[in-house]
Amino acid sequence: MGRSGDIHYPHPDHRHYWGVLDFAQEAVRNRRLGVIKDVLARYGVDGIDLDFMRHPLFFDSVRHGKPATGAELDIMTGLVRKVRQQVLAASARRGRPLLLSVRTPVTVELCNHVGLDIEKWLAEGLIDVLCCFMRYFAPAIFASVFCGQIDSG
Repeated sequence: MGRSGDIHYPHPDHRHYWGVLDFAQEAVRNRRLGVIKDVLARYGVDGIDLDFMRHPLFFDSVRHGKPATGAELDIMTGLVRKVRQQVLAASARRGRPLLLSVRTPVTVELCNHVGLDIEKWLAEGLIDVLCCFMRYFAPAIFASVFCGQIDSG
């Protein structure tokens, strides 16, 4: 137990991503929503920050070097939409506005590549604050940008 041979990895190049969650799974999304709901109910926070930059590998397709699909973009938009609903409900209970902020990759193309449709989020008014970063970005995505596979803006 605990030896490197004890765990089966589907692809040896992706072993260091063993703890990344698969947001295609409804249970994963529901667990995240539950944590956010709990934080909004128990603590006097001024809002919620979704840090999509800590590990921007939300789907198997992206973990295997492919761009997120349209369906995966919709899954993440649905998650952000539900978080927005929770933030608005907490705002109403407290009688003051709470904010929803997101940390995302620095370009629309990179966001779309990992499954984040920030253009839709902005158009629908789902987020209050957008912070774009490159830090903590997966090396495979960096390589794609630098090799010209993704337009870096």
